[in-house]
Amino acid sequence: MLEGQEKRASERTIRRRLKNISVHLLYLTFLLIVSFGQREENSFHFGQALNRMFVNEAKNIKSSTDVYKWIDRSVVGTLLNDHMTHFTDGQLIFVSGPLLRQKRVVAGTTCAHSDAVKKAKLSGNTACSLRYDSSFEDQRNYGPGWSTENPYFSNSGHKNKAWRYKPKPWTWISDYNGEHGTYDNGGYYVTVTDRDVAQYLRLSNWIDKHTRAIIFESIFYNVPHRIYCVTIIVMEIPNFSGDVHVTSQLHFMRTHHVEYASDVIVYVSLICILIMVFYHLVEISSSMREIGFRFLWNLWNLFHVFVLLLSTAAVGVYLTRVTYTDMALKAYVDKMPSFELFHEAAYFDYVTRCLLSSCVFLTMFYTVKIMQGHPTFELMYATMRQSSGDLKGHSVLMFFLFCGFCHVGLMWFGDIKDFSTLVRTMQSVLGFSMEAFTSSDLLIHHPLLGSLFLFVFVVLFTKVFVNFYAVILENSFRECKLLMRDDITDDHVLSFGRKQLRSMFAIKEQKLKELSNPQERKEYIDLLDKQTAIKKGNNKIQ
Repeated sequence: MLEGQEKRASERTIRRRLKNISVHLLYLTFLLIVSFGQREENSFHFGQALNRMFVNEAKNIKSSTDVYKWIDRSVVGTLLNDHMTHFTDGQLIFVSGPLLRQKRVVAGTTCAHSDAVKKAKLSGNTACSLRYDSSFEDQRNYGPGWSTENPYFSNSGHKNKAWRYKPKPWTWISDYNGEHGTYDNGGYYVTVTDRDVAQYLRLSNWIDKHTRAIIFESIFYNVPHRIYCVTIIVMEIPNFSGDVHVTSQLHFMRTHHVEYASDVIVYVSLICILIMVFYHLVEISSSMREIGFRFLWNLWNLFHVFVLLLSTAAVGVYLTRVTYTDMALKAYVDKMPSFELFHEAAYFDYVTRCLLSSCVFLTMFYTVKIMQGHPTFELMYATMRQSSGDLKGHSVLMFFLFCGFCHVGLMWFGDIKDFSTLVRTMQSVLGFSMEAFTSSDLLIHHPLLGSLFLFVFVVLFTKVFVNFYAVILENSFRECKLLMRDDITDDHVLSFGRKQLRSMFAIKEQKLKELSNPQERKEYIDLLDKQTAIKKGNNKIQ
């Protein structure tokens, strides 16, 4: 009787685990559907096409004259092609732009950098030679050719607006970090519509010795694949020497509008994620009512709560991105500025994909906890628990050793690019630890110290400390396997699940042999019948 009660209790526990596993896998499936629904595989090819059309040519710009040529040949000739909104084949549409925005510094007077101790006093005819900074940005209005503003000067027409400063409100993504400065919103805007605009800018000397950056901004929409691309190209002129340094950013975002069955599946999966989060929260609340806040003392339970909150945040950010995209499209239809709204929507889309991918990774990792009861998972879980103390102490030692090598690399080799900043030094040392990074400049500029640094790092960090991890895990695995060898039985979740499926579909555990000869098959069936009759007779005698 006691044995039967224990068996029924074990079956109830296994059924509860099967339910948790089913809910967990269903939740993971919905996360994967929504996550893959946010990323269009053709985004890469779309970006390559834009790079070939005009971005790569912009990176060849070396002077202000090349900027005018790029505007005339790439922006007007390739992109516009005598069309205001789309290419001749209709595959690419301008949703915003193309816009050119200039950032300038004040002419003459006192040009003081925000970090300078002494102010650089320059004469009225001398250009400010310092790099761009918002503290001395030029925000005045001018006439054509940067002449003194005429009060009777007409402000109508997109050409005339090129000489008037247009401020823009600050947004959380307004700052663009270039190689030589950080550029916020606002500037002298020009909408490029045809070749006349490019020629007018060149003849009017729109780019002069006070120009510090020309920023190209535009939103492209790929019609067949329904992908938005927020395009930013910054041509920096750090001083009045005229040298141009070009950087670019392309942010891709898939439209959220429902057009196909796959879009419906994504939205249904979003709703299902919220429903399953609510279900898990109800389960957690019932557990906390039974045992109180001790429920959160278990790291796995705390980990589960964190994943649920992360999933809820991902859905919230996704809905925020949808709202910003609709606001941007409405502004585009109303012929209002829409670039900033699209830019913010693209960042929300990126945050959504990061949150969803993190949820998928953490949910897959949580499978170790869900699959408790299976011998393989139990052995792995016990190994990690057995070695956790040793791994913590070893990780602390490795962290201090890593920081020590980073400090030495920054102090010794700060004159080369790979060790010029703390972040670059950490990246270089991390690459050395994975044997996936080589620095030729290190051995060229510092042949003796560089060789000594690499030798000590490889021997001490890679060959000694990293191998300690393998030794700790191997010893814990062997110890746990010896301790659990008597506890491994067939009475676990997967075996119970197989039994339930066999009983559900009336599948016999013992299958007939696949015999091609009919006579052998008949003899085998007769033998099985005799064995069955003998078993029934024994049961009657008992």
